Amino acid sequence: MATNAQIFEIRTLIRDPIDSFNSIVEVANVAALPVTPIAQTLYFVADIKEYQLYEDGAWARQDIVVSNDRIGVLYDLYADYNKVAQKLVGDLLVYYGQIAAMGYKSTANGSETFDKQTLSDILAFYRSLRDSFKEESAESSGSSTGFYAVTKKPNIGGMDL
Repeated sequence: MATNAQIFEIRTLIRDPIDSFNSIVEVANVAALPVTPIAQTLYFVADIKEYQLYEDGAWARQDIVVSNDRIGVLYDLYADYNKVAQKLVGDLLVYYGQIAAMGYKSTANGSETFDKQTLSDILAFYRSLRDSFKEESAESSGSSTGFYAVTKKPNIGGMDL
């Protein structure tokens, strides 16, 4: 089974949950959550298996789309961050595509209008992320054209250079 560090690395790559965080830190329980958390850090509480983010002076549970178990199984199967991320981004595209099919509404409250990030923007983000993983995977696997060339130093004036 993949370690939590590997799962956190993949979760950071695929941006699930889609919030602004740069790293994930594991803590033993809710009491171990820091009083002053690190900015842009998501915390994984091991005993309740939940992700927590510090927002507006309080800890809030973060919903995720892809479970840790799914990430772990895929990592055990492929053992490559890019391939796992590519598969999971496909799952996220399906998930957010289903939500987009239901429609999107912005809310207006008096003189203020609240627009959240549109689902089309989220889908575009995940499509570009998926494409970048495909490119990286293709680059790392390489391709052979079958051409083999032998090179040697030129012999000029009877001397090897």
